[in-house]
Amino acid sequence: MSQDWEARIDTLMAEQASTTDLEKRKQIFNEVQKTFAENLPVLYFVAPRLYYAHNARVLGVVPSVQRPPALWNADMLSVRGGP
Repeated sequence: MSQDWEARIDTLMAEQASTTDLEKRKQIFNEVQKTFAENLPVLYFVAPRLYYAHNARVLGVVPSVQRPPALWNADMLSVRGGP
């Protein structure tokens, strides 16, 4: 069941995608953002600093240079045996 504001966003996004006028596209997208902000379908939570930890038994942990930095190559991870 779609709300009126959702249908408006869909219409605006289709309209901005079909025009080549950059100023018109910006204007339409600003309207999309305004409509989105008025209805708040999503709440964003901000975490400015993220800390990651791993057990010393986990080998091959190399943080990624891409965000989020917690994603590394899973195929390179291994666990050293013993308690």
